[in-house]
Amino acid sequence: MQKKIKLSEKLMEKHGKIRYRFMNAYLFATVFQKNQEALKDLIAALLRIELKEIVSLEILNPILPGQDIDHKSCIMDILVLLNGNIRVNLEMQVLDEGNWNERGVYYLAENLLDLKKGEDYKNLKTTVQIGILDFDLWKSGKNPFYQVYELWDTEHDRVFTNKMKLCVLSLRQAEKAEERERQSGLYDWAKTLTAETWEELQGLSEKNEKIKEAVETMITLTEDERVRIECMRQEKAERDWINATIWRISERSSE
Repeated sequence: MQKKIKLSEKLMEKHGKIRYRFMNAYLFATVFQKNQEALKDLIAALLRIELKEIVSLEILNPILPGQDIDHKSCIMDILVLLNGNIRVNLEMQVLDEGNWNERGVYYLAENLLDLKKGEDYKNLKTTVQIGILDFDLWKSGKNPFYQVYELWDTEHDRVFTNKMKLCVLSLRQAEKAEERERQSGLYDWAKTLTAETWEELQGLSEKNEKIKEAVETMITLTEDERVRIECMRQEKAERDWINATIWRISERSSE
């Protein structure tokens, strides 16, 4: 039986609904940029590698906690450089804008282009685009919990290159997680990101030290009024998008 991890008093005293959750794209980016050990654990689970394989991690697009940003135009992704030669971009996306397939490819291509003029193509860094989605990517057919897409030779059943990958974590399909995804901790991370109550986060924190650290970082950050304001602005930007979409649909139906 797995030994439970001792929780801090600050976490233990929390109860009921969580006001600012990990599903808030701003808070997600801020927490994991602040706590890079938790970020390493999440990335290791997503890349299906051992945590010890991540020797170094550098945030390439840092956001300062409480920094005043434009939530309508600012991209809340976390772009990191692993071990000096792997670029990983994590995107938390809660709104289904109907274009994530193309969006994911665009971000992947954009982050792939990091060669300097005249530099050898062999120096191209492996680039991974990871979409953490709170909606089903495929409107028909199966939606697995986690899927990895690569550039594939369909005639000879082989990978064309290992320099680019596009991965999708479908949060709504968590119960479809395979055994290796449960063993790696990816399932627990997905449940952490979607948790709505402090009791859920307490239970998950008792199983994983890095999850506990991420939750405690979230608590500390949201004690800062500037961070709470940015979380509210993120929520407002999402509501505005939803309302604008509903209005466009109603206008078309009335024509």
